[in-house]
Amino acid sequence: PFFFCPWRTQSGHAAGSRAGATQARRLGSSTMAIEQRVAQRQVNLAAKGLGEDALKLRDSSLKKITPFLKKIKERLGEESAKLCTEIPKLNLSKYVDEVAMGVVEAKIKLAEMPAVVELCSIMHQSYGSFAPALLPHLIKFASTPAPKNAPGVAGPAETDADRTARLIRKRSLLRLALDLLTAGIIAQAAPVI
Repeated sequence: PFFFCPWRTQSGHAAGSRAGATQARRLGSSTMAIEQRVAQRQVNLAAKGLGEDALKLRDSSLKKITPFLKKIKERLGEESAKLCTEIPKLNLSKYVDEVAMGVVEAKIKLAEMPAVVELCSIMHQSYGSFAPALLPHLIKFASTPAPKNAPGVAGPAETDADRTARLIRKRSLLRLALDLLTAGIIAQAAPVI
C-alpha cells in the first residue's frame, strides 16, 4: 500500500533528504547552543568576582578606561564582541556602576542581545558588584510609565512615535532582563517585569 508522505516522491525516494539533513544540522546546533547556555549559567551562578591581587594586574589608566566607557554608552550593540575582549585587560572596579548604567541606557537591537549578555556575563564573572549595580537601573528604565498630561492640557501626552520608541525600548530591556536571568547573572526578574 502507498501512504502519502510530502517528503517522498511516488517512487519512494526521499525528495527531502537535503531538507532532512538541514533540519538535523539545525537540531544539532540548537542542542549545542542550549548546552553552551547551561554551561554559561553554571559559571555565572558560581562567579564571585576577581580578588584584589588579580585586579591590580589589570590596566586602570584613564587613557584606556575612558574610551571603553564611551563605547559602552554609545556603541554597545555594534562593538560588544570587541568590548568583551577589552574587559579582561582593564580594571573597571571603580566604574562598575557606570558600565551597568551604560548597558541599560544603550540602544540594543534584539539581534545584538546575545553579545550584550556575553559582555554582562564577563563583567559579572570579573566583578561581583556588577549584578547588584545593574538590577536597579534595569528596574528604573524598564518600568518607565507613559507620560501623563499636565493639568488643563488637552490632547495626547505623547505622540505615536514617542510611544512606539518607548515601547520598543521597554521590550528590549525586558528581553535583556530575561536573558540575564536565564544566564544566571541576575537572581530574579520579578522587580523588572
